[in-house]
Amino acid sequence: MKHKADGISSSLDQLNEKYEELSSYFYRIDKLDEKVSKLEEMAYSIDGYTKRLEAQFKKLGSKSE
Repeated sequence: MKHKADGISSSLDQLNEKYEELSSYFYRIDKLDEKVSKLEEMAYSIDGYTKRLEAQFKKLGSKSE
């Protein structure tokens, strides 16, 4: 039983070390995800604006005919 507990403890220590090594990458991924989400919001906003602008141009075009 003690050998199993020692093995589990050793494995846990190794996993913790690996997590520490990767934590900076996790942070970068989270920041990149935030930026992508903001970019996506901006893209939807621009898309909505261009659709409204297109509708206004179509309205102006039909009045001049």
